[in-house]
Formats: sequence, structure tokens, C-alpha cells
Amino acid sequence: MDNVYLIGMMATGKSTVGRAVAEELGLKFRDTDDVIEARAGADISWIFDREGEAGFRDREESVLDELTLASGVLLATGGGVVLRPKNRERLRRRGTVVYLHTPPAVIALRVRGDRKRPLLQAPDLAERIEVLCRDRDPLYRETAHFVVNGGQGSPRLVAAAVAQALASWSSAGNQSLEAAPEHPGPNHDRSAHPRGPLSEQGAATGPLIRPAPACEGRVKQPAEPNATPSRSPCS
Repeated sequence: MDNVYLIGMMATGKSTVGRAVAEELGLKFRDTDDVIEARAGADISWIFDREGEAGFRDREESVLDELTLASGVLLATGGGVVLRPKNRERLRRRGTVVYLHTPPAVIALRVRGDRKRPLLQAPDLAERIEVLCRDRDPLYRETAHFVVNGGQGSPRLVAAAVAQALASWSSAGNQSLEAAPEHPGPNHDRSAHPRGPLSEQGAATGPLIRPAPACEGRVKQPAEPNATPSRSPCS
């Protein structure tokens, strides 16, 4: 099988899911953040402090270029890897790219209390995550060959959905897979679109492969007591 690259926001389970999928498919698992830290002899927060985000992105671009030239690799990438066009082009051209899409509200719960992620050090964590998601989601979708819902179910179920989707992708000759609609209506016949372990009902009936919604998440609470809640631009 060609190389497989997992992309998506931080805390979407790319590393955990990636290890399980790599074992299932007989691929060697690598993680760009792990390689960057090992070579720097320091963690990512230290690199951000000393070199700024631009310095970290330079390291990330170099590591990504090297690792995507290897063969038989499943690579988990950092959340911001898609920010540079050159990275997006290399990922798309050198392997099969899977976007693990997870709603901002779920990400916020997973990273609550995390002080090691430089980009999350903000007064309003939920708002910061929504902004990052809104900015990056179009880039993830531009880069990915297909999308798997990583916001529901255990890492084992998400990994099973990824593996099944990859098998379907391979058997289809790397042609575009039929995607379930983003927002099916109340009378939509769901049986026409196979769903996976991460379906809205949680039934394991097939891979959930679809375009990602712009950023499904929470409803923003009104700033004023009498204001009407509005749907977040990243929700």
C-alpha cells in the first residue's frame, strides 16, 4: 500500500489511531512532532519559545519532506502542517491523505488543562479552537483524499473506519469514493450511503467517508443575558 498520511486538528487522535492503523496495514508508524522533538532535543513548546512559530514550521517542513519520501509509512502530522502550500502539495502527491475531522467542542474537552500546546495558550480556549478550526478546515479538505469522522467512538473504532476506508480507496483504484451528504434532510434515505463505526447513530455498518462540514461544533453562548444564541462560524 502507498504511504498514508493523517491530517487534522490537534487532539483528534492522529497518533493513537495512526499506530493502530499502521499495525493493521503493516506500515511503519511515524509522527512528525516526535521526530522534530527528538532532533531538537526539546519539546515543541520550547521550540516555539526560542524560534517562534516560523522556526518550528521550518523544522516541520524539512521533516515532512524527508518522511514523505520514505516508503511503507503511515505518518501522523501536526495540526498546522497544512498551513504551507508546499506541505499540502507533498502530502497529496506522495501518498493517501486522510483527514480526521473532529468538532471543536470535542477537541476543547480533550485539551482542557493542557499547558504544553503553544497555540492554545489563550484566555478563551473554546474560541481559540474554533478560530483555528475555521481557518484550517478548508486546507485540510483541500489536501485530503477523503475524510473520516474522528469525533465519535473509541480510537479503535476510528482506526477500523480508517482502515476500511483505505481498503475501499485502494480497491476503487484510487478513484473518488462516493461521499455521504454533509447535511442530510429529515427524509434522507441513509441506507443509500454506507456509514461507519462513527455514524451519527454509532452503528458499525461501513466506513464513514464524506466531505467534512466546515467545522461542526458548539453553539456560541450569547454575550448578553438576553441575547439570542447564534451558530458559531466554526460550528
